[in-house]
Amino acid sequence: YQRIPLHDDSSNDRSQLQLAVESVALLLRGGFPSLVCCGGGASRSPAIAACALAILENRSPVDCLRTIHNQRGTDVSPG
Repeated sequence: YQRIPLHDDSSNDRSQLQLAVESVALLLRGGFPSLVCCGGGASRSPAIAACALAILENRSPVDCLRTIHNQRGTDVSPG
């Protein structure tokens, strides 16, 4: 269990965002089934998951977010 508190705006510390993304990427790379969640499940968690997938699949985060969005609704703010 790892909890990394993030805000749903642009006030997040860069190191916390990096920790969240790299943690998810490391778990996925190791083949560990992982659940990424946030309060509503429509913004922070899809954004972090998309960035982790982008690292693993050598794709753009926007492309990965589109893939996630097509499978389930998202509401990611630009911040």
